[in-house]
Amino acid sequence: MKGSAFVLMSCFFVGCASAPSRVDSDVVSIAKQFVSSRSGIAAFVVSPEFDARTRNALALIRPVVSPEAVPKSEKVTLPEGYFLLKALRLNGDDAEIAGTLGPLYVPHPREFFGCGVTYRISFHRQGGTWREGIGQQVVC
Repeated sequence: MKGSAFVLMSCFFVGCASAPSRVDSDVVSIAKQFVSSRSGIAAFVVSPEFDARTRNALALIRPVVSPEAVPKSEKVTLPEGYFLLKALRLNGDDAEIAGTLGPLYVPHPREFFGCGVTYRISFHRQGGTWREGIGQQVVC
């Protein structure tokens, strides 16, 4: 099972022609659930390490921008409403999404807050439907 999970993950991130087409719909289902249970996610910030299939699936839910395209200012490195995707893992009937929701402020010696909300949420597919499971939510 671990070997097949590695192949699936490799194909998922690199883009193998023989990867299951279900991966796209799985990403869409997971992203929809993630966004619908949290307010304020206006866009996904997705680095080039994620393949085009992942970005395209996420773009069906919210706009997708590259880290370079994120509007920055003297005070903010990640604006409010932008979700910086750090991980999206699929392994059979289990999945996990992790990232940080802005605003992220430029570090200031007297400011301890303004570091966004970091999420790590697990999902499990049961009866063909993805369900949100255990999660972490950390502010600073």
